[in-house]
Amino acid sequence: MSSIIPATSTLTLAGIDVSHHQGEVNWYAVAEAGISFAFAKATEGATFVDPQFSRNWASMKDAGIVRGAYHFFRPAKPVESQVSNFLKAVNELGDGDLPAVLDLEEAPTPHGDEWEDVPGQNRVPLVLTWLDAVANRLGRKPIIYTRRGFIELELPEPAALAQSPLWVAHYTARAAPQLPSIWSNWTFWQYSEGGKVDGVEGHVDLNRFNGTAAELSGLAGIKTYNNMKLGTRRFDLDSSAHSRRFIISEGYDPKVGCRALLHSINAHIRRPLAALLDSGQIPRGCRVEVVVDSSAGKLSFIRLG
Repeated sequence: MSSIIPATSTLTLAGIDVSHHQGEVNWYAVAEAGISFAFAKATEGATFVDPQFSRNWASMKDAGIVRGAYHFFRPAKPVESQVSNFLKAVNELGDGDLPAVLDLEEAPTPHGDEWEDVPGQNRVPLVLTWLDAVANRLGRKPIIYTRRGFIELELPEPAALAQSPLWVAHYTARAAPQLPSIWSNWTFWQYSEGGKVDGVEGHVDLNRFNGTAAELSGLAGIKTYNNMKLGTRRFDLDSSAHSRRFIISEGYDPKVGCRALLHSINAHIRRPLAALLDSGQIPRGCRVEVVVDSSAGKLSFIRLG
């Protein structure tokens, strides 16, 4: 079995975000569909934990997808309890994990919106308390998910929030989203709520990353390897893997360790390869045959020209 990627192809940095509303996601199929990153809802308010989060969090990593987790902010709930709720679900970040995300939008109740009961001058300090506490615990500055209308209508004097990277929601076919005025650029863009992706039942939110594969890897704490050479690396395959042959448009000798290389090809070959191409560390145009031999537990490279 082989897969051929033309030498002129580029890796599209597409992503999705999910919650329990998507049910059980087949993350291997999502990875095969070309999704590079995904966010999953972890928690909301002081006590709610998304019932699919634990499964999503583990399965995204198994499938080789750069993963992120988000917390839906409830301003009427104690901030300290919300921090604790999130950190119980996500107690550390490792290689391949994006910074934590704070979801800032309307917080509806049966009788209105929780933000209406919080004095304007207290709103941004509440948000900063969550951001600072999570940054101190996890060691990375969280991302803010929001949209222009919410920031400008509901959060007076929000300038301090611009220290965090922006994941902006703006559903449009335009080439770029509208941003809250305190940000000059976006990191992630949720551009559709009606997407269809293999592995997800029904509609799913679609996202883009504003940068190269190397920059996404850097944001997710993924190490890149500077020493390039053709050869063989030994690694473990689980019993479900079979011998596979892949024709890759460029040469990359990755440090591989995965449960099912066939399903983790984005993480261990295509995405690291694209990162090295972006940084100019390897030339374009060469072709390498990658042979995965489960019986010998080897990954071999043969230069084709």
